Amino acid sequence: MSNYSSILTLIDLATQQSEKAGLRLSQANFAYQEEIKKLELLTDYRNQYGEQLDNKMAQGLNMSAYNNYQTFLSNLNKAINQQQKTVNSNKNIVDHYRKEWQKAEQKRLSFQTLNDRNRLINRINENKTEQKLNDEMSSRLQQVRI
Repeated sequence: MSNYSSILTLIDLATQQSEKAGLRLSQANFAYQEEIKKLELLTDYRNQYGEQLDNKMAQGLNMSAYNNYQTFLSNLNKAINQQQKTVNSNKNIVDHYRKEWQKAEQKRLSFQTLNDRNRLINRINENKTEQKLNDEMSSRLQQVRI
């Protein structure tokens, strides 16, 4: 019975580890998605600003205004590059926590499988014992009738 209690304790601990790892994965994934949204906003803004520059150039744009647009677009491109690095970093964090969760979940499932096998073996042994007792009773009843 202590083996049964020990395996249940291991299952509980592994479940807790898996849940904690899952929570960290969820939080990392949320942060990753937020960084993707920021990147998309920056990219959209850059595209809109580029279109605005194209329209202004078609209408005629002085050199000072053109230089201001170019400087701003350059700064936007730098911000986009930096945000892309942040997105990549967060992706690596998500991958790390996904592996951590998978490892914890595999451990939990291993303990659960071991527990299930032990319960099956115990059930088989109980059935054999019960069958043996039934056979003995049947044999005794046969002897009494004879």
